[in-house]
Amino acid sequence: MGKFKKTLVSAAKADLAQEQEQKRLRKKHHVEEEGLLIVERDNLLKFFVRCLASMVRIGATIFLSLLAAIGLVSLVYPEVREVLLRVLYQIGQELFTMLR
Repeated sequence: MGKFKKTLVSAAKADLAQEQEQKRLRKKHHVEEEGLLIVERDNLLKFFVRCLASMVRIGATIFLSLLAAIGLVSLVYPEVREVLLRVLYQIGQELFTMLR
């Protein structure tokens, strides 16, 4: 009996989600008819923007993971930590002289 309840509940949730989507689309496109089913298709520009956004998100994730790995290595090994601190100190000195 639990199997049928899950199916009915998921079907009811899907119907409710479709009704809400149709309400949103009717409001967006200024359509008052209730029996009309509105279907919104993706165009090339939307697809390109979504792909570009996902590529930027993946690139940022890879970049942050790389920075985290460098930070972890610099914490674990004292020789690398010393070199990193020297480089950061030199960068700070150069920024200070540029801003003066």
